[in-house]
Amino acid sequence: AFDGTGYGTDGAVWGSEFLLCRGIEYERAGHLKYVTLCGGDEASRNSGMTAFCYLSAGGSEPAHPDSDVIRAALNSGLFTQKTSSMGRLFDAVSAILHISRENTYEGESAILLENAAYRALSGGTEAYTLHFPLTFDEGQITADPVAVIMEISRAYGEGADVNALALGFHYAVAEMTADICLRVRGKSGENKAALSGGVFANEILTTNCIALLEKNGFQVYSNEQVPANDGGIALGQTFVAGRTVI
Repeated sequence: AFDGTGYGTDGAVWGSEFLLCRGIEYERAGHLKYVTLCGGDEASRNSGMTAFCYLSAGGSEPAHPDSDVIRAALNSGLFTQKTSSMGRLFDAVSAILHISRENTYEGESAILLENAAYRALSGGTEAYTLHFPLTFDEGQITADPVAVIMEISRAYGEGADVNALALGFHYAVAEMTADICLRVRGKSGENKAALSGGVFANEILTTNCIALLEKNGFQVYSNEQVPANDGGIALGQTFVAGRTVI
C-alpha cells in the first residue's frame, strides 16, 4: 500500500506498507524507514520543505528560504511527525531534481517526476542506477529512503541527467518492492501480491512492479474497477466492517 498519508497504529504516518493480510487481520512485514517531517498538512503541499527534511536526515544542510524555522522544528520535535510515506518520498525527489517544489494540486510533484521519467524513456536515455538498502529489525524489513535521496542529490549536483535520475528512481522503487515481496514470500509462503494506494496511479511504477513480480512467479492484482487512490478507501472499510463481529 503506497500512498501519501495513512494512519499508523504506532502513531506514525504510514504510506509504504507491505502488509501480510489474512481476512481483516494483517501483519506489517515491511516499510520505508521513518523520516521526520515538519509542518503537518503543509508537508503534503510544500515539496521543497519535505526535501529539506529528507536531506537533513542524511546530514546535509540544504538551502531553503525557511531553513532556520524548519531546522528548529526538526531539532525540537515540535510540529513534526515520523513518516514512512512513499508519496512524500516522490515529492522530495521531485524537489531535489528541481522539477517541482510545490503541490498546487494533489500529486503534482509526483506526476511531474513521472513525466520526467517518461522523457527518459521516449528519448532513449538510460536510467541512473539507484538502490534501496534493506535492513531487518524485529521481524520487519525496512528500506532506507535517505540513502537514495542522498545519492540522487549527489548525482544531481555532479550534473547527472535529471530525466535519467527520475527514471532510475522509479526503477529503484519497483526493484525494492519486488525484493521485499520475495523476502516476505520466503517466510510466509504467500504468492499473491496486491498493489494499491494513490502512488500506484503512477503507470511507470505499476508496470515495472507487475513485471518484476510476475517474473518472480507472483500472482499480481492491481486496481481496475475501483480507484487505487482515496476513491477506493470506502470499499476496504466496507469489507472490514462486513467481516467484523460486534
